[in-house]
Amino acid sequence: MHFVKPATVPLVALSLLALFTIAPAQAQFLVNPAGGTTVHSPGAEDASVRRQTGLASFSFFGTPLAPANAGETISVFVNVNGNLSLQSDAAQFRQFPNAVASIAPLFTDLSVPGNGSITEKIMTGQYYAVTYNNIKPFGQEDTNPARFSFQAVLFGQTTTIQTQNGSFTFAPNDIAFSYANTSADFPAMWAIRRQSA
Repeated sequence: MHFVKPATVPLVALSLLALFTIAPAQAQFLVNPAGGTTVHSPGAEDASVRRQTGLASFSFFGTPLAPANAGETISVFVNVNGNLSLQSDAAQFRQFPNAVASIAPLFTDLSVPGNGSITEKIMTGQYYAVTYNNIKPFGQEDTNPARFSFQAVLFGQTTTIQTQNGSFTFAPNDIAFSYANTSADFPAMWAIRRQSA
């Protein structure tokens, strides 16, 4: 299980990108996705949908995000290609979306196969978790076993989560990534990027 907790790194260092090849691995999710709501169904590719997070406040690179409309919570765009964007959708796959503030636990060209899903789980005020479960690289047949299962969690307040590997305590505005399955060698990157000027 791998967690990235960017809030422990100085803010200047948070605009990071990492290009890597995913190696096969198995672990568990930080937040159990059971009972979550489907965001993208099988067949989705280059799709994006704006979702309410249930978080009343969240700061990104020290800048407080504001709800899009009165009476709403902070919203994000959940994109099939392994990233959440903050101000606008980033549905189309291209090199990392330069002008869009993004949180990308595994950014590459992905699609949702027949047995895959992208779901969200909201603990109002505490956290917003997006789980990409059994997602495949774009262009691969559904019969190809190459799959990715990973998660991004945004925290709105101090939250302790108990897992089989122990307790993890997160502070407000923390972002955590977890990887439950990477069953393919495939180029991808993880990133947390503020919006370009």
